[in-house]
Amino acid sequence: MATPLLWLAFSLLGQPENKPSNRAPDFEREVLPVLRDHCFKCHSHQAGKSKGGVVLDGPQGLREPGESGKSPVEVLVHAVRRKEGVAPMPPGNPLEGDQVEVLARWVEAGTPWPLKPAAQSTTSPRKPGQVTEADRKWWSVQPLAVPAKTATIDQLVTQKLQANQLLPAPAAEHPLWLRRVSYDLTGLPPEPRMVQAFLANPGPAGRAQAVDSLLDSPAFGEKWARLWLDLVRYADSDGYRADAFRPDAWRYRDWVVRAFNTDTPYDRFVRLQLAADELEPGNLADAPALGYLRLGIYEYNQRDAAGQWDTILDEITDVTGDVVLALGIACARCHDHKFDPIPQRDYHSLRAYFTALAWPEQVPAVAPDKVAESTAALGRWSSENREKLDRLADMEKAARKKALDSAHEKFPPDIQKLLTTAPADLSPRDRQVRDIAWRQVEYEFEHLENHFPAGETREKWRNLKLELDAARPKPPASMMVAADVGPVAPPTGFSRRGQFQPVQPAVPGLLDRLPAPVITPRSASSGRRAALAQWLTRPDHPLTARVWANRVWAALLGTGLVATTSDFGTLGDKPSHPELLDLLASRLTENGWRTKPLIREIVLSETYGRSSSHPDEPSCKQKDPENRLLWRGPFRRLTAEEIRDSMLAAGNLLDKTTGGPTAEAAKNRRSLYLPARRNARDQLLASFDAADGVLSTPQRQNTVTVIQTLLLANGPLTSQAAKALAQKTAREDQHQQVQALFLSALGRPALGAEQSASRLSGSDPGALQDLASALLQSNAFLYLD
Repeated sequence: MATPLLWLAFSLLGQPENKPSNRAPDFEREVLPVLRDHCFKCHSHQAGKSKGGVVLDGPQGLREPGESGKSPVEVLVHAVRRKEGVAPMPPGNPLEGDQVEVLARWVEAGTPWPLKPAAQSTTSPRKPGQVTEADRKWWSVQPLAVPAKTATIDQLVTQKLQANQLLPAPAAEHPLWLRRVSYDLTGLPPEPRMVQAFLANPGPAGRAQAVDSLLDSPAFGEKWARLWLDLVRYADSDGYRADAFRPDAWRYRDWVVRAFNTDTPYDRFVRLQLAADELEPGNLADAPALGYLRLGIYEYNQRDAAGQWDTILDEITDVTGDVVLALGIACARCHDHKFDPIPQRDYHSLRAYFTALAWPEQVPAVAPDKVAESTAALGRWSSENREKLDRLADMEKAARKKALDSAHEKFPPDIQKLLTTAPADLSPRDRQVRDIAWRQVEYEFEHLENHFPAGETREKWRNLKLELDAARPKPPASMMVAADVGPVAPPTGFSRRGQFQPVQPAVPGLLDRLPAPVITPRSASSGRRAALAQWLTRPDHPLTARVWANRVWAALLGTGLVATTSDFGTLGDKPSHPELLDLLASRLTENGWRTKPLIREIVLSETYGRSSSHPDEPSCKQKDPENRLLWRGPFRRLTAEEIRDSMLAAGNLLDKTTGGPTAEAAKNRRSLYLPARRNARDQLLASFDAADGVLSTPQRQNTVTVIQTLLLANGPLTSQAAKALAQKTAREDQHQQVQALFLSALGRPALGAEQSASRLSGSDPGALQDLASALLQSNAFLYLD
């Protein structure tokens, strides 16, 4: 018979323990609230996010492996218990103990999901490094729609207006249309003789004749080059504090002007800038196109040479993506793009096309026979001055060593080692870094006087050097171009989650419907840039023609059919007239990628020729406040360059010489030829929102400031131009002076009440100059109706 104590022990063994139940938790009441409150924000279809490749709002996502290679079911409990080796979840405050146990019991029970995942959308969120089929259906990467043969600009615009019950504005008055098209095509007002000839024949034939004349003008290339130079952040200086002048940058600017004037096909225009040396070696006339690859900012005293070179390559990649593709790929440099389907791997694969780049110095801009002549002349001079040159070298020996040591010691040890190694013994990557660092050594040599001790020796050296330099033959003219470091490109890649991932050149996965570029190495270059250039300009490329056609439209109508002209991704606008955009892009390629026929078709359309004011403007603005449907014509302020150039032109002060090195403002050349210094900008141009040459500028700001008013009212340019205009007009008959003044200042006759309101008094000799000054500051001068 059992004792009472033994009975008690046996009875206790049969009692259940006081511990949490192993039963499956109630999903809707216990599990779902924890997931919804703490997990779905970063891991759900509804939020469109799958951080770490993990989705938790449905049974399928729970079992799909994430970036770690494991499914959420495998790591969920360790993550919420914040075990070592697993990223703690949630990242901030940990879950309460009972919440952790609820999830642990749910996983132990097999993660039952009795509900239909109501939050799940029809498209899965994009996982890291992934491009989905839904992404590939985005409008801008679809093939161009083939337009009907009879389709026209006006037909497609009218259809949109009718669908929205809008009536278009009437046609602009003839003088206003001529002024508009003259500025849009040349950046200058029409000359008085042109105005008078056009007004005598303002019909369709007269308009076509005026447009053809403007397209043939050398001023056309100067105007349209400015659009491209804004995009590629052209400048005549390095940037940063020193902002050193680039004496040969102008050759690229002149090449762009010439390309527009000769109507170089846009596909070739792009190819030459990316790879003229690989595609057309020996083509001296188009070699300056490679200046595109040299336009980035350079910091002369940056000791992290490797980092600076990487930044240069990053910037070239970013600008190419913005300008040619209108994809904001720069956002994918450090991580997958947060909105567009551009993984980090795609960014660095595109960048790999540029990794073999080199910046050669003193590349001759003249033919080989001229180089040979110059070399021979230098040889003769050296022979004749051998004794003096040897003496100069002896005097410089100590200063050169000091300069070299001074430059070396400023670099970290790894760069110092590169600088003391023969370039031929370096890898391609090390040679690139060494070359960019060696520029700082050259800088010290160019300022060698700083390394001489003050006194008689320095003075003797300076005098001897001046004597030799005075007689030294001039070297051949040089140009700022690019090349490759050699036929083998340096390896490249990117870091993700602390691990280096190598990449090979490849185009974005979003565009992988197109055949991949074929890389053919050359004897002295990798062939990578040529492969990319040819791929970008394929006739079936969905972006290149669309992007350029949209930029042309925006330059003429004020706003692109896609308003965000450098962003055709999901953060940008969709086209207001998709059929019209594809019509323009198709016209571009059908006409051999030539820009002038496209411009001609646009400016001769009724859409472009409409008045900028509408008889029922309040009603139209209520339906379409931004004129996206084109119920009226364009209205804009003159650009900074147009303001300055027009003032000079009004008084016959403008020097219309085309091309050549930069000229200071006092020379009265067109503003395009002024030195474009990044940190010392022309005051008038900067105040009226000229591009700064630092960032790609697809569309300029349009500010209104007090500084602008003060510069116009009190600046020397207005006074100088008004005085010259008054003197020119004073030679006219007194009854014609007002009309002559309007024709010269505004590029049109005085309209209606302007004639009587501007009547001059013959007794006031200063009245003509006052009127001229008033016109040059008026809205009629500053704005295009």
